[in-house]
Amino acid sequence: MAVVKLFCPVMNYDWGRVGSSSLVARLSPAPIDESKPYAELWIGAHPKAQARVESAGGAELGALIAGAPIQVLGAEAAQEFGGQLPFLLKVLSIAKPLSIQAHPDRCAAAELHAADPINYPDENSKPEIAIALSEVELLSGLRRDSVEAVLSEAPELREIAKGCTSVRCIFEALMMAEQSAVAAACIALSKRLSAKLERTDREKWAYKLCPQYPAGDRGVLCFFLLNLERIEPGEAVFTAAGVPHAYLSGEILECMANSDNVLRAGLTPKFMDVKELVSCTQFNEKPV
Repeated sequence: MAVVKLFCPVMNYDWGRVGSSSLVARLSPAPIDESKPYAELWIGAHPKAQARVESAGGAELGALIAGAPIQVLGAEAAQEFGGQLPFLLKVLSIAKPLSIQAHPDRCAAAELHAADPINYPDENSKPEIAIALSEVELLSGLRRDSVEAVLSEAPELREIAKGCTSVRCIFEALMMAEQSAVAAACIALSKRLSAKLERTDREKWAYKLCPQYPAGDRGVLCFFLLNLERIEPGEAVFTAAGVPHAYLSGEILECMANSDNVLRAGLTPKFMDVKELVSCTQFNEKPV
């Protein structure tokens, strides 16, 4: 199979970097609109946004593969993956935090797709690896700390965490808490942080986000429950199915299974499925 030129679709989600400050915009062949956010460049054959092949008259990559799966994918991959491209490559340019999210495993993905194909558009799991193209900040997996260590940093969680003996328990309690309790905790957190002259990295993020979610948001409080990490260009982080995470800033090259199944729980206006996220979350507290 010869190398072919692809024209790859862009996603203009509001968390993307604006105009030519975005690597995604600069990689796209289309003229750059300096007023628009450019969040993701999709390089693959997912039905939501397929790359098009120049030499095939602009045909979708999936159609090219379907017409000659062995020639495009190779015999072994064509057989193993049913004649479909098994991965999706993306470039992300992140100006503000993505949603607190996790991805279902293969079994859960099939069930979710069957029950709700609009919000879960395929049957695949979505393990992913993100390679930093710039300095990147992210949340990934539950902290390996005691309950008291968490509550000493975020005493606003005490009421929600009442009776909890693990970070896992606090996370589950936060996810299932009434919105009124979440709002009260966020208001108290914002008030406390506004009186501080110096703030930790977790507090800086929470303080920055509180005004953006005046009604309160679980995602703001998640900064005290998940690992806050910084990776440098060339470093990478792997996120398995069921691991709660969120990219916060920077630009990354991301490779994942060919899926767009996302369980969201905060920091987003998009569809959220908090109960399903809790049921799918893996609670093995370990280093990123």
